This record gives sequence, structure tokens and C-alpha cells, in this order.
Amino acid sequence: MALKKKKNKPTRIERLHRLKKLGALFYRSLSWKNISLLLLSIALTVTEKYVGTEIPEMCDKVGKHREVAPYRRAVTEIVAMKFLEVTSHEMAHHIGYFAYASLAYNFKLKLFAMFMETDLDYHINRSGPETTGYLIRAGTYFYRLVEAVIERLIPTILQLCFTVPKLRKYGSKEVNIFLGLVSAFVLVTCLFVEFRTVYVKRRSRQSDKALAGATETFENYEATMLYCNQEKEKQKYRLREKRFYSLNKKVELITSAMKHTQKFFLLANILVFAYGKPEEDIKNGNNKRSLNSLMLYLTKLFGQLTTMGSFYYILMTSLANLDVSVEIEEQLEEFEIRNRRRTQQLIVSEGVLRFVGVGFSTSSFSVSNLNLTFTPGVTALIGQSGTGKTTITKFMVGITAPKEGTVEIDGTNILDVTPESLLSQVSIITQNIFLFNESLLENIRYARIDATDEEV
Repeated sequence: MALKKKKNKPTRIERLHRLKKLGALFYRSLSWKNISLLLLSIALTVTEKYVGTEIPEMCDKVGKHREVAPYRRAVTEIVAMKFLEVTSHEMAHHIGYFAYASLAYNFKLKLFAMFMETDLDYHINRSGPETTGYLIRAGTYFYRLVEAVIERLIPTILQLCFTVPKLRKYGSKEVNIFLGLVSAFVLVTCLFVEFRTVYVKRRSRQSDKALAGATETFENYEATMLYCNQEKEKQKYRLREKRFYSLNKKVELITSAMKHTQKFFLLANILVFAYGKPEEDIKNGNNKRSLNSLMLYLTKLFGQLTTMGSFYYILMTSLANLDVSVEIEEQLEEFEIRNRRRTQQLIVSEGVLRFVGVGFSTSSFSVSNLNLTFTPGVTALIGQSGTGKTTITKFMVGITAPKEGTVEIDGTNILDVTPESLLSQVSIITQNIFLFNESLLENIRYARIDATDEEV
């Protein structure tokens, strides 16, 4: 029995290649409606972040007014700006939702179409019943990835771009230290998330085991009662839950440590700017108002930076769950190259089918240099389950292609003829009879959708 190779982590080049392919899929899913909604959402986010960085400075200037009318006017302007900030945030979120949902919808449609155009049998053999979950998971994670970029990454970059110029009035030297601390903040957050993800995956697997174990116990409760093994089942359940609790505790501890570390970076930046303030400003009494605005700037910025942890987590999990999309697109490119030479029309005279030097492999065995001749009305293929009968049958009708060698009908390679001319000359009756969730008439018409009622 062949041992499974340990799956290595993707290299940086492989990740960049994956991102490039995902970018191509994202581009294919775009429409003018999606583009308009995304641009509007980004414009509203720009407005929100710009207005948000202007409010602390406006609050500083309010204290300079000594008359009632200018003071009230300034307060009204601050309230109006805050209303604009909140409204822009909510509108950007809701408009973005429609854009993400529409993009995910288009993406799933294109992914399903790509499934149908490539080697679907390969994916079914690889994942079995979970194959349909590919489509659901890929669409969901594509939605989450686009949402994370628009609602976490872009706002963080904008917040940083608008805040740094405001902080320069506290000293350019301090800003350089601040940028260094921000870089360290993002790096440490990503490391925490990477470490936390390991235990989150273990916790999910343990949760599945606990659920499966409890279900198994309930389904076989007659045997438990018959052999008086109630205490044994209780002990098994207690052990599974104890493992889950232990992993959950580690996840929470890592999360708590990450949050405390993030707060430390915020306090460190406040100290950097506060202690770096010129002595003359402190003596002139300008420290109070400046410190208030500094606190507002840094609190808002680091509040936005904390979202980078969830962005990194979503990015990693999305890339892992969108692997199938990249793989399917690569298969589609191979199929398109192969189908360009399928221009001939199949003409059947004797109907003799030959396998010439065919090689293929399954999960249990490999075959190379297979030469067979199938004469109409003479040859039959029999054997035990799992010996390759279905695989060979799929080669015969062109559903899949062998890795090496050719399949010929009357001397013509079936991969040189158009699929329509091939399938018009061959037919197959599968072992498992299946009806689509349509009327009986539609099921009969499946091979010829344009067939009339009389022909049916």
C-alpha cells in the first residue's frame, strides 16, 4: 500500500501564483454594476476616514472660542461632521454588501460552469461526497475575502494615510518611531493569528469528533443499555469534551494575549508622542488640547489596525478554501488547449475501438502501455469492483482522457474529433439509474432538448 505524501505548505511563489489566479477570477466576476457599487463603497470609506481625522482637530479649536455664537457654531460643525462620518460608514457597509453578494453570485456561477467544463470525475474521486461543498465553501470564502479587503484592508490603509500627516505636528522623529511600532504591531498580530489558527483548527476537529461520538452513542443506545455500558459512554463523552475545553482555553488565552499586546502598542505610542512634546508647548499650556486630540487619533487608528488580525485570518483561510478554484482554472486552460485541435468529424464504418499504449492511475493501482481491441458484438469487459471498468468506459466515450496513449475508433483518435460528433456515435447506460428533479418528459429530453413530443 502506497504511503500518502505529507502535504507541504505552499511556497511564496505558489501563494503569489494563487493570488494571481484569484485576481483573474475576480476580474471575470466583475460587471459594471459591481464596479460602480465597489467604487461608491470605497469613496464613502474615504469620506468616513477623512472626516474622522478632521474631528479631533476641530475639537481642539473649540476651546479657543470665548464667545457663545462661535462656540455653538463650531460644536454644530463637529456634530455635522460626526453625522457625516457615521452615515458614510453605514452606507459604505450596506452598499458594499450588495457588491460582495453580487460578486459571489457571479463567481459561483462561473465556478460551476468551470466544474462542468473540466475533469469533474477527478474532483469526485478526490473528495467524494464533499465535492458539492467545494462550490458552497469557495463562494462563501470568495465573498469573505472581497469583504475583508474592502472593509478591513482599505480602511486601515486610508486611516494610516490620513492620520500620519496629523501626527507630524507632534514631531517628525516621533512619527518615525510610531511607524516602526505600527509595523511591529501588524507583524506581531499576524504571528498571533497564525499561532491561534493552529488551535482553532484542532478545536474544530475535536468538536466534530465530540459531535460524532455523541451521535454514535445515541444511535446505538440499545447496545449500551443491553451491555450496561452507560458509564463507559459517559467517560468517553467526558474525555472528548475535556479535550475540546482544553483547546478552547488555549484559543482564548492566545486571543487575550494578542489583545493585551495590541493595547501595549497603543500605550507605547501615546508615551512616545507625549514625552517627545517640546518643553515650550508644555510651559505655554498647549499640552492638554494636543493630548486630547492625540488620544483620539491613536485610539481610532489602533482600533482600525486591530482588524488586520481578522483580515490576515480570512486571507489565509480563503486562500486555502479557494485552492479548488485555482486548480479548476488551470485544468480549464489545459482542456481549452486540448480542445483546439478537436476539429475533425467522426465517421464510423466498422465501429472497432482500440486502446493504444494507454496509461492511467487510480487511487488503488496504476496501468501503463495498455493495448486492447474492442470489436462490436464480440468483446465484453467484466471484473470485480474497483478494477478499472468504469474508468476504461469513460475513456471510450471521451468523458475523461488517459494520461498517456490514445483511444481510437476506426483508427481515428477520439481526442481529434469534436465532442458533438463523438457523442452522436456512442452512448452509455450507467449502472446507477438517476432522474433529475424535473418532469419525466424533461428527463427523456435530456439528451435532445429540442426533441418534439412526437419524437419523445
